[in-house]
Amino acid sequence: MGAIMHQVFCRNNSQSTEALAVADAVLGKGDRRLLTTQGDLLESQTAEAPIGHVLAPRSIAADDDVFLHDTLGLFDSPGYHALLRFWASFVPNGRIVIPEFSMAGGFGGSHAEAMFGPASMSKEIGKRRYHVHDGCPWQPSGSIVDWWARRGMDVVQRQCDSTPWSFEESKISLETAARFEIPGDEAIRSMAALGITEASSTWSYQIWAALAKVAVIRWIIGEFDAPATAGHLDIGAGPGLIGAELLLDASLGVSHSLGLEIDARGPWSGCLLAGSDAASLGSRWRFRLGSAATWRSSSPVGICTALGSLLYLPRSEAGAVLDEAWSNLEPGGLLIVHENMKHRRFVQDHACMFDRGELERMLGRYGEIRFVGATSCRHLTAAEVGEKTIFRIVVKRG
Repeated sequence: MGAIMHQVFCRNNSQSTEALAVADAVLGKGDRRLLTTQGDLLESQTAEAPIGHVLAPRSIAADDDVFLHDTLGLFDSPGYHALLRFWASFVPNGRIVIPEFSMAGGFGGSHAEAMFGPASMSKEIGKRRYHVHDGCPWQPSGSIVDWWARRGMDVVQRQCDSTPWSFEESKISLETAARFEIPGDEAIRSMAALGITEASSTWSYQIWAALAKVAVIRWIIGEFDAPATAGHLDIGAGPGLIGAELLLDASLGVSHSLGLEIDARGPWSGCLLAGSDAASLGSRWRFRLGSAATWRSSSPVGICTALGSLLYLPRSEAGAVLDEAWSNLEPGGLLIVHENMKHRRFVQDHACMFDRGELERMLGRYGEIRFVGATSCRHLTAAEVGEKTIFRIVVKRG
């Protein structure tokens, strides 16, 4: 048996020095390997000092240690619980080191103990406490993380290997025809193979964004008392992981989710990832493939989300889409918007991004805007918001 390896997980490659140092302080010095959210998911691990990907931990022995650095950010939510079980399953005979988060809604030591039993050791480094728990075999948790664990790498491989295809000719559309409403407008229905880097960055974003955003949205739904058994509308749904995760959490009472998406690549990849697991959702998880600007409906919903999608619509269309969504919200329903604020670091999308004033003028037409943090489950005052990227919520009064 080889030496035990410390598998050090952190968010970005630039944070590796600190993450490795903290891992040494908790576990002691030893052989270690870095995994981040920026690695190529399918890259062969042949470099002298390879950096792996936290969503595809390879070359991990059952008795290794997995160390999670606090840059990953963990919430107390079903999705993050499932992610922790996924990571712990790679070291069933080893240990997983979990940081404690004190922010509102954060994953704490008591949550770790409830999942993994008492910690064998706890250590405070700086202002963060780390708890060491035994690894455990994989157990499905009823989350999109289960989908990723079962089929994630196959989906990435298929996207990278596929020849150009048409949505109408794709087997996935024939197998799940009832899952799609196709109005016949200018939807993008074709796709070429992706490069490894593009596929890796796309799925890193989709999985991380879905888990982080749903963790806060769950709190918002309860805090603002969304209508019971509420339907969900997602503007710019991509692969539909937000709607799926809300449906998979039975405690929320979400009755159905419809994702508006113009690009077939998102729903296609979401259905591939769901595979046979989508059967449990039946027709409650659906997509409308076409321009959001042409969507019309008389079906009431209790929750409408627009998460990083409004900027890609012409401003007049964005306002019209929100008007239509607002008209379909039930009394007490929630309009939940999350847009990255205009900043020079966003080179590609800078020209079409919102600043705070423009976004709040658009949303303020519907009523009072409430503010909730993007990285913690707490209310913010208008003075605290500044130019931060946060959740903005408008409640439809009866």
